[in-house]
Amino acid sequence: HFPVSGLFNSYNFRRNTLLRVLAELTDAEWEYTVSRASKRPDTIYRLARALALHEVDHLDDIAG
Repeated sequence: HFPVSGLFNSYNFRRNTLLRVLAELTDAEWEYTVSRASKRPDTIYRLARALALHEVDHLDDIAG
């Protein structure tokens, strides 16, 4: 098992890195499609939105 503080540090690093990449996207780049093996192609926007909504669920869990 990992200490919780280490997990939060890792999460924060990964999240901040992703946000820096997303912040650089042009409007057209948000519409790029991403193909996944088992599902239909999706846009970067839809994947980023799903990730954000997933984070909200975890924040709700923590808030109790």
